[in-house]
Amino acid sequence: MSVSGGIGLAVLKEFIELNKGKMQIVSSDGFYQFDDQGEQTSQFVGQFPGTIVNLQFKTNDIHNYSLKNEIDINDIF
Repeated sequence: MSVSGGIGLAVLKEFIELNKGKMQIVSSDGFYQFDDQGEQTSQFVGQFPGTIVNLQFKTNDIHNYSLKNEIDINDIF
């Protein structure tokens, strides 16, 4: 899996998918949402002068996850 600009959003998206959470981003004239229903995008007529990121996690989730992009601390040298 190749992700330009780093793996932060890819790891976050993978965790949200496993946790059945939600991510919403509003920036400029666009809206992006990712949740268990998939990805949704829309475009505004005007522009929002900034960026808002909303993350929703299920904090009562008792599962442990090993994400695909995690770095093995014993294999970094």
